[in-house]
Amino acid sequence: MKKSLNICGGIKVACAVAYVCTLGTASVAHASAAGVEVDIPARFMFIPGGFDSNDQVQVTLDGYLPNACYKLAQPRIAFDSTTHTYTVTTVANSFEADNVACGTYVVPYTVSATLGQVPAGDYIIETLGAQKMALHVKESSGVGPDDFLYAPVDHIHVRVDLTQKSIVTSIEGRFTNSCMRWKEIKIIDEGSTVIVIPIIRLEERADCVSREMTYKTMEAMIPWRQPGRYMVHVRGLSGAATNHVFDVDAVR
Repeated sequence: MKKSLNICGGIKVACAVAYVCTLGTASVAHASAAGVEVDIPARFMFIPGGFDSNDQVQVTLDGYLPNACYKLAQPRIAFDSTTHTYTVTTVANSFEADNVACGTYVVPYTVSATLGQVPAGDYIIETLGAQKMALHVKESSGVGPDDFLYAPVDHIHVRVDLTQKSIVTSIEGRFTNSCMRWKEIKIIDEGSTVIVIPIIRLEERADCVSREMTYKTMEAMIPWRQPGRYMVHVRGLSGAATNHVFDVDAVR
């Protein structure tokens, strides 16, 4: 039998971040050796655009765990074929019953869930605590690779300068062939999500060899935006994307 858990219960400060208390309740699923499985509300949900039917579709959830006794588990994904609705839920294991010091502070989390290859069409994505969003998946133009050769990406960094009103994202990674060269970085601004497409080219030479080389950090400017929470989504050579959620604070 499920019961509800107030996500601000036990926090004796005025919810260190005021809006945490508005997130609602978390549904306790069951107890196990790994703790008590709990559904955690999200503050924000990010879904990049531009997916087609041969892509691995990703949904990113961002919010707070109630305290340090909650540890993230794999997100849960459910699909209703009647309504074309995916329900993606943040799941955590709670160890509050083990009488350990849990703290009176919330713990930020960001977690991405992969829906896999989704057939072309229109879908609704919903999650506990955040507004529903629409997802449009295009029909792939072929069964092979994407139209561009993407750079392999290991890390994303975002630097926000409130004084200069500038946002710079930088990517780091490794080339795996001596003939890999940079071509361009495309930026697609979708509002809450910014898609970064790092495009490379492969020189047609007879002396190309497989060799791992760390490439110099590449930077790109992101259009300035209003204070809020945003995500950079970088497409990668492996077919998986790398995500980074960041804040733009109000100028004081």
